[in-house]
Amino acid sequence: MMAYAVIFCITKGEDKQRIRAKMSELRGNGFLKLFADSFFALLCPIIVLGGIYSGIVTPTEAACVSVFYALFVSLVVYRPISFEGPDLLPGQLCQDLRRPGLSCWLSPPLSAACCP
Repeated sequence: MMAYAVIFCITKGEDKQRIRAKMSELRGNGFLKLFADSFFALLCPIIVLGGIYSGIVTPTEAACVSVFYALFVSLVVYRPISFEGPDLLPGQLCQDLRRPGLSCWLSPPLSAACCP
């Protein structure tokens, strides 16, 4: 599916020049540099599946491990989010938890009202 998306974007995408420039830049970097840059991201499925198949964690626990691993990698390795500046982590977490939190408070009364 990903290969189809790349081929579709290259042939019919709006920014063909930008896509070609990015592809040539990635090809110019070489495989080892790309692998080194993406090593920690590629390690997540190995940790999750390895934990499940070895019997260390259950699939539910593996999902939790992957969330905390992704948070760790985002904060420490790649640093697209931080505790300071415009990408303030606590502010993002509060903003992301508003909708699910509201539905958690509304679900019990609604289910009690709907189910006799």
